[in-house]
Amino acid sequence: MRNLLLALFLLLAPSLVAQSRQSIRDVEYARQAMGQNKVGEAVNYLNKAIERDPDYRDAHLMLGELQLRQEQFDKALASFDRVLDLSPGYFLGLYRRGLAYYRMEDFERAIDDYEAYMKSEGASDRGKEEAEKYLAWARFGLDAKANPVPFDPINLGDSVNGPYMEYFPAVTADGKELIFTRNQPSPRALKEDFYVSRGGQGQWSLAEALDRQVNSDGNEGALCISADGNVAVFTACGREDGAGSCDLYMTIRENGTWGKPFNLGYPINTEAWESQPSLSPDGRTIYFTSNRRGGKGGKDLWKSTFEGGGEWGEPINLGDSINTRGDEITPFMHWDGQSLYFASTGHPGIGDFDMYLSLRLDNNLWSTPQNLGYPINSVREENGLIVAPDGRTAYYSREGYEDSRGMLDLYNFDLPEDVRAAPIAYVKGFITDHQSGSALSATVEFVDVSTGETYLEMNTGSAGYYFACLPGNRNYALNVRHPGYLFHSERFTLEESTENSARDLPVSLHAIETGASLTLRNVFFDSGSSELRGSSSPELDRTAEFLALNPSLVVEISGHTDNVGSQESNQSLSEQRAIAVVNYLVNRGVPRERLKAVGYGATDPVASNETELGRQENRRTELKIIQN
Repeated sequence: MRNLLLALFLLLAPSLVAQSRQSIRDVEYARQAMGQNKVGEAVNYLNKAIERDPDYRDAHLMLGELQLRQEQFDKALASFDRVLDLSPGYFLGLYRRGLAYYRMEDFERAIDDYEAYMKSEGASDRGKEEAEKYLAWARFGLDAKANPVPFDPINLGDSVNGPYMEYFPAVTADGKELIFTRNQPSPRALKEDFYVSRGGQGQWSLAEALDRQVNSDGNEGALCISADGNVAVFTACGREDGAGSCDLYMTIRENGTWGKPFNLGYPINTEAWESQPSLSPDGRTIYFTSNRRGGKGGKDLWKSTFEGGGEWGEPINLGDSINTRGDEITPFMHWDGQSLYFASTGHPGIGDFDMYLSLRLDNNLWSTPQNLGYPINSVREENGLIVAPDGRTAYYSREGYEDSRGMLDLYNFDLPEDVRAAPIAYVKGFITDHQSGSALSATVEFVDVSTGETYLEMNTGSAGYYFACLPGNRNYALNVRHPGYLFHSERFTLEESTENSARDLPVSLHAIETGASLTLRNVFFDSGSSELRGSSSPELDRTAEFLALNPSLVVEISGHTDNVGSQESNQSLSEQRAIAVVNYLVNRGVPRERLKAVGYGATDPVASNETELGRQENRRTELKIIQN
C-alpha cells in the first residue's frame, strides 16, 4: 500500500502546477511525510492544501488514499466523491472509489465503478488488469453475500490472545492441547515463538512459551503436530543449518519434553522457501507450502511421504486441481485423511486469500476446491485454518473483529455442514507382554472390515503406546504383531465420535509356545453356514503369513458355537467351519500336515449363553499351538 501511495503522488505531480504555490508545497510535504510513513502528518498537510484550495482534485484523491489505508471508509468515499464531482469520469477517482466500495463489501457499487474505469480514458493496461481482478472478486462477493453461510466466530479469550499477534493454531487429536505462533516485541525486534495452552472445550489455560529446545533466539512459526501429540514439524528461517530462507524442522517429545529440533533436509528443504507444514493422520506424509521450481504459480502446495530409515521421498506437486498461477498456502490435512483445507489467491473467491476445501479422491487426485463461503471469507486475507477431530470446529486467526485483543487473534467457529470433514475418534492403548506386563514395540494395523482395506498401520516404538485417529461410523479390525509372539486380532465399532469418546484398547500379547492360543475375531460365517464370508480374507491371510514366518509351528484350528440348536448340529457346524478355515490356509500355501481341524460345538464356552453378547463371544474360531 505504501508503495502504491508513493507512486500515486508521483503520477499526480504534473497536475500540481495548476494549484497555488502554498497548496503545492503542502502536498509536497505530505509526500515527504508519507515517504517516512508518517500518515497523520501527511493527512494534516493535505487538509491544509484543501482548506486553501477546496477544488484541489488531486489533494482530495491523495487524502482519500490515506483514509482508505486507515479504513476510514466513509471519509474516503467522501474524498473520492469530491474527486469525481470535480472531474466526472476521472479514471483514478473511479478506480479508488471502486476499491473503497469493495473494501466496504458494497460489491454492487464496486462493480459499477470498475466497469466504468475499464471504459475510461487514461486507464492503463496494468490498471485494467488489476481492475479485472477486483471485478471478479466483487462479482463473486455479490453472489456469496446474497447467500451467506452460518458463521459465529468466538474469540479464544485472554488466556490465549494478547495485545499483539496470535496465528497458525495447531490442536492435538484429543483436543487437549493448543499450540500457536505468537509475534511480539523482543529487545531487538518483533519475534515469533510458539506458545501452548491446555484444556480444551473452550476452557484454555494461560498460554506458556514452548520449551527452549524449540523456541530459539530466531523466529519459529507455523507448527503442526502428530495425532499422538509427540511429533511436531514447524518452520524456522535463517538458521545456520538451513538450506534456504525458511526450512522445515522436526522435534520429538519424549516423557513430556521436546527434543532438539532437526532439519528435515533434502529433498523437502531446498534453496527455496519451505513453510507451513501439515502431517497426515498416520504421520507418514507432510503437506507444505513452497515456491520451489516446478510449481504452477508463485507458492504451491506439495507433499512428501516418509520412506523409512529417516528418509523422506521426493516432494510431489498437488497438481492443477489445487495449485494455480496464483499462490496457495497454509495446507491442513484433517485427521480423516481426505479433507484438505488451504488458502488461495487463484481460485474463485471474494478477496486476496480465501479459504477452500478439497477432498482427496485417490493418492494424487483431488476434487475441485470449494470456497468456504461468506462471511467466513471476506475482502480481508483469510488463511491458516485448521479443523478439530470432530470435523465441525474450525480454528483460525483474524483481525478486525470488535472483540479482538490485538492485531491478530485466534477464534473458533462451527463450519457449515457442506464443508465439514468426517468426524474422527481416536483409539489408544499399550501393547504389553502377557506374562511380565512389560511394554512391547509392535506393529499395529487397523482394517476397515467393510472393505478389507488397511486404513492405518503404525509402529508403537519401545514404549508400546499407540494412538490412532479413525473415521467414525465404521467397523474395524485391530491387528497387532511382534516377532516371537502370537498376533492379536479383535473387532470393534466406532460410532460417529469426537475427542470426547476415545476408545482405550490395550493389548496383551502371548509368547509363541506350546499351548498358547488366540481367537481369530475377524473370521466370519453366515448364520448356520460353514461358508466363509469374503470379509474373513484379511484375517486368514494374516494367519497364513504368521505361519509362514514360523515354519516350525503345528496348530489346531478349532470351531466353537453357542448352545442354540441341537448338540449334533452344533458339533457338525463347528467341525465344518474349522475345516473351511484349514482349507483356506492350505490354499494360501500352508502345508496341511501343520494344520488340525477340530470342532468343539458348544462344549467350551468362554461366556454365558444366557445373553446375546455372551452367545456372540462363544461363536468363535481359535488357533492353538500344539507343537513348536
